[in-house]
Amino acid sequence: MLFRSGDLLAHALAEAEAVRRAIEHPHVATAVALLCAARRVTVVGWRNSHPVALHLRQQLAHARDDVRLAPLPGQVTGEELADLTTGDVIVAVGFRRRPGWFGDFLAAACATGAHTVLIADPTALEHARGVDVWLECPLGGRLAFDSYAAAMSLVSVLADGVLTGRGAAGRERVAGISRTYERLGEVEV
Repeated sequence: MLFRSGDLLAHALAEAEAVRRAIEHPHVATAVALLCAARRVTVVGWRNSHPVALHLRQQLAHARDDVRLAPLPGQVTGEELADLTTGDVIVAVGFRRRPGWFGDFLAAACATGAHTVLIADPTALEHARGVDVWLECPLGGRLAFDSYAAAMSLVSVLADGVLTGRGAAGRERVAGISRTYERLGEVEV
């Protein structure tokens, strides 16, 4: 037996609390409003934060246009930040064990004039001071490895908020994507 049932129960309870804290964060509505109104959204994340950033980009791209993931393979962040300005939003996903230059990246992102949203665990407090919105998202769990269940739930809440906030334009975008899926046979129904 790999785990005692009490360990798994404690883990599940910690996960549920982490999810609740993430999706009930008081700044979620502010982040959603910024993402709805943005001219362009750029989502970044490295290391363990990359899968969360990738999923956020994918979900937001269903609800609105001009959502990018950065940096693209073979690119550097300077190229990704060069054309961002007022009216844009940069979402930095930065969970623990961030690259050492993460703070420098956030400072450069803030200097573009774009709004900055940071999604990170409590170890990012120092980085959160300069951003417009910090969505503190705990890495719940009591097992050996970090759990990103709360982060993925937060992604769903943000994307759903943007879809709702975009109204008819968001619904038409989703419908158009679904029609393309059907036409190309890209996904199972």
